[in-house]
Amino acid sequence: MIPFTQISQKGEALHFAHANAYPLSCYRSFLRPFTEKYAVCGMHARPLWEESKSQNFNDWEEFGQDLIHCFEEQQLSNVIGVGHSMGAIYSLIAANKRPELFKKLILIDPVIIPQKAYKFTQFPYFIKKRMMPMVKIALRRKDSWDTKEEARAYFESKRFIQKFHPEAFEDFIEGGLKEKNGKFTLAFPKKWEGKIYSSVIDVWSILKRPPCPLIIIRGDNSNVISSEIWEKIKRNTPNSTFINMTNVGHLIPMEKPKELAHIMLSQL
Repeated sequence: MIPFTQISQKGEALHFAHANAYPLSCYRSFLRPFTEKYAVCGMHARPLWEESKSQNFNDWEEFGQDLIHCFEEQQLSNVIGVGHSMGAIYSLIAANKRPELFKKLILIDPVIIPQKAYKFTQFPYFIKKRMMPMVKIALRRKDSWDTKEEARAYFESKRFIQKFHPEAFEDFIEGGLKEKNGKFTLAFPKKWEGKIYSSVIDVWSILKRPPCPLIIIRGDNSNVISSEIWEKIKRNTPNSTFINMTNVGHLIPMEKPKELAHIMLSQL
């Protein structure tokens, strides 16, 4: 069975797909408002599976297939699919393959980049490790601390973490770390994080013919979706709703969890 968590029980099924490097439990405060009306659940992506090997991974298409298998195992269909970043993309991939599994999709700052940039993903990984900045950053990342307090102090000093809502920061400390061999390590292995950054796939053709109604949300300070790409997405994705949130970056669910949840609930 694919690892899966049922967060709440009542209402329509709402599946949340987490981002690269951020396990499902990092989104607790963001997902809490949805639990009053929806049966919120989430698959744990394969970097979080026991014995999973990043060297056996090819691209994000595999995550989409994992999600389909997960829905089949859990007997889910006509689901409201919500995904952040990578999770948005593999939810879209799954819906394109099996549209009957999804009622609608909400894509939160999905990883959609210029089409010419996808050519870099075709290079061997040993080359991508040297030339792709996000891969290099991930592989150099500090990932072990003697105590949780030491880890907390380390992340509090990081600029991107300082933008987190306080509750979201606590979610990250509790959900993004795990105790192993007397130390605290990143729950999401950095080898997986780097491999994932190097294997993003092109979904522009899916956007041209969405498999179900789409709501696409972007942070106006996103370092993933540029303003130029955002305009192109709006031009090329028919019958969809587009929301641009202000004063927020790519990590919208962590930076503005309550505001994002309010916007999404009003749309739903």
